[in-house]
Amino acid sequence: MLARHALLALGMQSGLDPRNDALKQVAVDAIRTVLAQAPNSIMASPAYGAFSNIGDHELLPMIEGVMDHPDYSTREVAALATRRMDPTKTAGFTQRWLERETDWRVKFTLYHNLELQTFEARKMTSRPVLELALADLKQGPGVLTRRALVRMLGRALGDLSKDDTLRQEIERQFVSMIRFEIDKRTGLYRPLTEHLDPALIREGITGESFETPPVVDVDTTPALIRLRPLQ
Repeated sequence: MLARHALLALGMQSGLDPRNDALKQVAVDAIRTVLAQAPNSIMASPAYGAFSNIGDHELLPMIEGVMDHPDYSTREVAALATRRMDPTKTAGFTQRWLERETDWRVKFTLYHNLELQTFEARKMTSRPVLELALADLKQGPGVLTRRALVRMLGRALGDLSKDDTLRQEIERQFVSMIRFEIDKRTGLYRPLTEHLDPALIREGITGESFETPPVVDVDTTPALIRLRPLQ
C-alpha cells in the first residue's frame, strides 16, 4: 500500500489543483486500493485523510457505505472525510450519517468535524442537520461534544430570524445550560452567551426571567427600595 504521508500528499495535491482530472483519478484509485486492503481503522485512516484533502463532495458516494461499518473506530476516522468540503454540499451526507449513528465517540468526531468545516467555510449546514445537532445537545453529551455543538449552533443563530422556532429552541437550550456550565467550570459560558440577548443570559444565571420588567410605579416607590435598571 502507498505510504501514509505519500497518500496524504497525493490527496492534497489533487485538492490544490481541482481541475487536474488525471491527478484526481490517480488519488482516487490509490484511496480505493488502500480502503480495500486496510485491515483496520489505523491503516484506513490515511485514505480518509487523503479523501478529505481532495475536498470534492461529488466523491462522497464512494464512501457512503462506511456509515454502516461494524467497527466504530473505522467510522470514527472516516467522520473527518468532509472537512475541506462545502458544508452546504455535504449536508445530505451528514444528515444520513447522524440519523443512523449511535456511538457517541463517532458522533463527537462528526460534530467536531462539522463545527470546523462550517467555521472555515463561513457557511452553515442544513436545517435538518441543525435539528439533529440540537436534539443531541439535549441528550447531555460529554463536554467536548457540547463545545462543538454550542459553537456551531451559536453561529447558526445569526442565520435564523427572531421568530424562527428553531432559533427559539436553540436559545432556550443554551439558557438551560448556563448555570450548569458555570458551576462545572467547563469554559462553555462564553460560547453559550455570546449569541444571546442580555435578558436571556441573566435568566440562565439566576433562573429568573427578565424578559418582562416588573410593574412598579417608580415615582411612588421609596427611594431606598426603588428598582434600578439592570446593568
